[in-house]
Amino acid sequence: MASSKPVIAFYEGAKEIIVNDAFFFLVNSMDKMASKMVFLAERPGVAVDMGLEGKEIVEKRFSPSFFSEIDGILDNVPPSRNSHRM
Repeated sequence: MASSKPVIAFYEGAKEIIVNDAFFFLVNSMDKMASKMVFLAERPGVAVDMGLEGKEIVEKRFSPSFFSEIDGILDNVPPSRNSHRM
């Protein structure tokens, strides 16, 4: 969303974070995912509009200080043995 791209996601886990169905599609199968991808590929104007609306929502809901705070928290988490965090 923050990169102005339309969102196509599976229902699991997305219901809690996506708040406005004007800029995303929730699907429950790979066939429906493919169908929405084709839909957007055939309608580039719709894809652009969905992406721009999604970016606007991210910018309203999450300030730069929010991301700085999250980075600060993550910097204090000890890496696990299998971590590849940079």
